[in-house]
Amino acid sequence: MRFPIFVFLAIIICFSCKQEDVITYDEVVLKFNETSNSIQKLSYNVRRIDSFPSRDGGAINVWDNNGSSLIEINNKDEVFGFNFYGKMNNKPFTTIYDQGNVFYLDDEEKTYEQDKGGYFVLGSPGGQMVSTSFFKLDSIFETIKVTPNKLGYKINYTFADDTVYLVTNRIKIVQLNEEFIPIHVRTSSYSQGEKQTGDYVFTDIKVNDAVSENISEKKMILASYEKEVQEESLPSPLLNKKLPELIFKDIVTDANIKLNTDKLLLIDFWEIWCGWCIKAFPKVDALNNTYSKDLQIIGVVTESRDKAIEMIEAKHSKISHGFMDKSILDKFQVNSFPRYFLVDKKGIVRKEYFGFSENIENDIKSLINETK
Repeated sequence: MRFPIFVFLAIIICFSCKQEDVITYDEVVLKFNETSNSIQKLSYNVRRIDSFPSRDGGAINVWDNNGSSLIEINNKDEVFGFNFYGKMNNKPFTTIYDQGNVFYLDDEEKTYEQDKGGYFVLGSPGGQMVSTSFFKLDSIFETIKVTPNKLGYKINYTFADDTVYLVTNRIKIVQLNEEFIPIHVRTSSYSQGEKQTGDYVFTDIKVNDAVSENISEKKMILASYEKEVQEESLPSPLLNKKLPELIFKDIVTDANIKLNTDKLLLIDFWEIWCGWCIKAFPKVDALNNTYSKDLQIIGVVTESRDKAIEMIEAKHSKISHGFMDKSILDKFQVNSFPRYFLVDKKGIVRKEYFGFSENIENDIKSLINETK
C-alpha cells in the first residue's frame, strides 16, 4: 500500500514540529534570564489567591485579593534588588518600597507609616501584590519537567520536604508566556498534614518603555497624606517585678511543671504558626544544653495543642513546654511572637526580648556571674 506523497510530507513536518517543541530546563533558564536581565521597569495587574487551614483546624480559609504593582530595578538595593509600589484593590492599603525604606499607606485614612524595609515587607497588604517570580527561577529542586503548551512553557517542580517547618509534598508550577515571562505561578504543599495553596495570576504585563509610571511619581502622594508617629513597643508590666505565681501545665501530660527556684528561668512564648519561633528552637535548645546547671527554660503555647506537640516531637525539643490559656498573654502583655522573658533566681523578671537574639545568652551569663 502506498501513501500519497502529501501524507508522507505531513508526517515529516509533524515529527519536525514535535522535535522543535522539545526544550530542556537549562534552555528555559537561559531564555528566562535573557528576558529577566533586560527588565528595568515592570508593571502588571495581579490576582493572588491563598488557601490554608484555620488555626483551630476548622474550615479552609481563602484569601482572594487583586491589585497591581510597579517595579523598578535598583542594583544597589541589598534586600530585593528593586524598588516597588504595590496596591491591594480589595482593601485601602498601599506599600511603597524605595531606597531601603518602606512606606505603609492607609488610603482611606490618608495616613502613612515609614520604617526601615526588609523582606518582611512582602507580607504587608500592598507587598502581597509584589512577586519576585519575574527575576529568578528555582535552582534547587527534586524533579523538574518542562512542557511546551499554547501559552508558552509550563514548568513543574517538586521539592524535598522542609524538615524545619514540617512541610511536605511541595509542588510549584510556573507558566511562562512565549517571551519567557511568568503569567501564572502556583504553589501547593502540606503543613502537618493540611494542604495549603497559593496562586499569582498576572495580567496586563508591561516592560520597560511600555511602563509610563515611576516610583518617584508614586511617592508624591505622600505629600497629601499625614505621617503617623510609630509607637515603640511598650515593655511588659511585669518587667523588673516579681514573677506572679504561675502554674505551667505540661503540654503533653497536663501535669504541673515544677519550677526550680535555684535556677534562672527563661520563658519562651511561641505558637505553631510562627515561623521565627520554630526557627529559634535549635538556639533555645543550645542554651538549655549549655546552661542547664543554672537555667530552666519553659516554652509556652496557647493555640493548636495537638499540632504543637507534633512540632515539639519532630524538632526533638528538649525543654519543657506548657500549654496555657490566653490569659497568660494578657498577664505578660504578649502580642507578638516569639517573646522571651528572663527571670533571676529571686523571681524578678529582669529582661524581655522581642524575638531571639544573642543578648539572651549574654544576659544569662551576666546573671549567673551575679550570683557567684
